[in-house]
Amino acid sequence: MRNGDDAPARFKDLAIDAVDHQALADWWCAAIGYARSPMADGSTRPREWPVPLVDGAGAGPLIWVNPVAEEKTVKSRMHLDVWGTPTGSWPWGRPWSGRATTRSSGG
Repeated sequence: MRNGDDAPARFKDLAIDAVDHQALADWWCAAIGYARSPMADGSTRPREWPVPLVDGAGAGPLIWVNPVAEEKTVKSRMHLDVWGTPTGSWPWGRPWSGRATTRSSGG
């Protein structure tokens, strides 16, 4: 493994594209405990703008949920590995089954 000081690039943010970026931002906030980042001046972020999500504990990366016009046509080539509570439930209401599950309309 390379020393981070020698790497030509460093991880900055995670960007996720979505047709309904507002709904997907809400989904990820509920799923991993993030929150929408407020505007620096306290104003309301326009709904058509990308949504920045932050980890309240400050441990996780900044996540941007970006609006796109086109529907997804192929399988995503990226996924997020997350830890979960076996007794919890997913944000869309189904109980955690202890195995990986997918949601056709989500991230």
